[in-house]
Amino acid sequence: MAQLIEFSALAKRHRRPVTRVLHIGAHLGEEAAIYDAQGVTDVVWVEGNPDLIAQLTENVVPYGHTVIEGLVSETDGTPVDFNIANNGYSSSLLELGTHTTAHPDVFFTETKHLVANRLDTLLERANVDLARFNYLCLDLQGAELMCLRGAPNVLSAVDYIYTEINEDELYVGCARVPDLDAFLSAFRRVETEMAEGKGWGEALYVRRSMQGGRRRWLDALRGRRS
Repeated sequence: MAQLIEFSALAKRHRRPVTRVLHIGAHLGEEAAIYDAQGVTDVVWVEGNPDLIAQLTENVVPYGHTVIEGLVSETDGTPVDFNIANNGYSSSLLELGTHTTAHPDVFFTETKHLVANRLDTLLERANVDLARFNYLCLDLQGAELMCLRGAPNVLSAVDYIYTEINEDELYVGCARVPDLDAFLSAFRRVETEMAEGKGWGEALYVRRSMQGGRRRWLDALRGRRS
């Protein structure tokens, strides 16, 4: 993800420390050093392209992070066609839509026939304890809503959702901003940054209720003082 909104400033602006991160659509873990610089040492990376897992693992394991291989969707055991893009970053479960005009240099080079599962299922199988994860990052090239529909446990745990968003149909059938706003009714979109003239951008959603976030904030402060 291009990080249109600087990670280091988010928690400061919204007064909730980021404790642990779930990063879905890892690619090669380019943000690992950014998380580490902010003191976030517990990060779980989920990546669906099996060809990237070895390099991703090599990149993030030195930081103490965890890698899970798997594509995410709203149901378990779903056969899918995963389209691999020439730049790696734009690989998607969906076909290219207006992406072909917004980024004409990007195209699919192959299709992998894989199986997708719910995010909750992937994390449960890997014995990931969601209790203190409060930041979810999605970089799923139009499949954000598919992921969220399969992640009620994750949505109950996190305070922040940082996600790529689409105003245009960059990918055929992709979720657009109003779709995400409606589904994430327990959250408020507080920051939005669009890539100029491209029809996509990134947004930060914060849980509307302050109670859960404040409890985690207090727990984090106590942890630092002990």
